[in-house]
Amino acid sequence: MKNLILLMTFLSLISCEDFNGQFNSSKTLQLKDGKSIAPGIYSAEVKIKGKKKLKLKLKNSYLDEKIKIKLDQDLEKLMIGGQIDIPSHSNDQQLAISGSLKKNTTYSNSINSIETCSLYVPRRQCKKVCVEHRPSKKPNGPRSRKPRKKKHPKVTCKRVCKRVNVLVVGSKEVQYHYSTQAQYLDLSISSASGKFIGDFSGSSSDSHKSYDYVGQCYL
Repeated sequence: MKNLILLMTFLSLISCEDFNGQFNSSKTLQLKDGKSIAPGIYSAEVKIKGKKKLKLKLKNSYLDEKIKIKLDQDLEKLMIGGQIDIPSHSNDQQLAISGSLKKNTTYSNSINSIETCSLYVPRRQCKKVCVEHRPSKKPNGPRSRKPRKKKHPKVTCKRVCKRVNVLVVGSKEVQYHYSTQAQYLDLSISSASGKFIGDFSGSSSDSHKSYDYVGQCYL
């Protein structure tokens, strides 16, 4: 049960993380598409894409290459706890990949502050409402030769008020802290025959703001 919890924690940590670091190779890395990566020091990024895909990006002044590695089985089956063990026969590049993930979480001191917030408050809103009254038509009678004077409709207006809830900006007292999780990924890459090719060492970090206290929003 403990190993299962560690495994699920490991997967949740790395499945959406990019690990930036360095790849040092002492031998040529031969790929199945015919390309070869010469020995050297490269800026590198390792990305885990889903359960069965890895991506290794290598870059220096002479090369900028992306290496995709497809696994025959789910990554979770190739790990015990935080240890990675990918045999060469279980991926399309036929590379033996082993490694580990370590993490370290640090917490900042509590910070007291005032932040903005939103709240609804009752307000009295008024507007002018006008009604037009047209004169009633007189019944038809004998026609007069004199032209009738056109009557304009009578307009009456009044002020109508009502209470409505209006969204306004307020303030609230808060207390919070930051938690920073740093992760360190180390990988060793060897050929199918077991010859060491090179290793990767990289890290990623993420900070999260957590509230310890949130006061009531006020104006």
